[in-house]
Amino acid sequence: MIFEGSEKKLELVVQDSVNLLAWPESRWLELIAAAGTQAISKVENSHGRAYLLSESSLFVWRDRMTMITCGTTTLADSALKACEYLQSEDIAAIFYERKNEYFPQMQKSDFFADARKLNQVIPGRAYRLGHADEHHLFLYHSCRQFEPRKTDTTLEILMYGLRGRAREAFNEENRSGEWIRMQTGLDRLFSGYSVDDHAFSPIGYSLNAINGARYYTIHVTPQDESPYVSFETNLNSRRDMEATIKSVLEVFQPRAFDVVYFDAKAEREIVNINGYVTRGAVREKLGCGFNVYYSHHSEEQAVETAAYLLEI
Repeated sequence: MIFEGSEKKLELVVQDSVNLLAWPESRWLELIAAAGTQAISKVENSHGRAYLLSESSLFVWRDRMTMITCGTTTLADSALKACEYLQSEDIAAIFYERKNEYFPQMQKSDFFADARKLNQVIPGRAYRLGHADEHHLFLYHSCRQFEPRKTDTTLEILMYGLRGRAREAFNEENRSGEWIRMQTGLDRLFSGYSVDDHAFSPIGYSLNAINGARYYTIHVTPQDESPYVSFETNLNSRRDMEATIKSVLEVFQPRAFDVVYFDAKAEREIVNINGYVTRGAVREKLGCGFNVYYSHHSEEQAVETAAYLLEI
């Protein structure tokens, strides 16, 4: 079964005069449909809400929305739909990411087409973080002046090639989310969060978790043809980042992974994890007030590989 696990991500930040939590749910369902996906469930508290989607997640807070989608979704269309309900001056910042894909020929658009669409609404700049012949991340961001809070940080860990108990558990067919959490240790990863998860049939897994204004989300595509796991959270210190990376890698034991880290500070983040080598790292100061750090890591030792028969 071929499925594109590599994801697209949209973050839209609004001015203080706008309260996204006041938007009716029908509007959010419209944005979800514009991407070609659908809502499965949601969890919420006084700070925000998280929708679990058939292809990843949507988080809504008072001042921003964060939407992540996989498969052949059209996330840029959701961004354009959201902008229809906002005045230009209401938009503080837009960020749009696309990870290099396993099956780009199956997508309905590419990053460059998406960036051109967004640029017509909110002028911005586009980057490729990483080498074209290695793992890399495409990033588009609006150019208007924006001053993020010092505590406004986001960590993404994008993983490839599950091993150990995680690989076995996520490839078990028709298992419950609770069973997966217990077997993999995800239930011990963080405490105090309200969790909403879903085990897809026959395989695949998604999880949203919120605790006040904090969140984390996990998406697993365990197929051998396109193994991919994403983890994302908002945190506020370098120590949190290092501890979180180590904890997540202990659960999934990937053969390779990327780190994407956004913050408002100027310091350079260096990620060193035992058992992995850093194949490339870049730190870029964006014109919108954020800094972004991207690095790709893989096993120190060569590993056996295999040939996979693909449908064409």
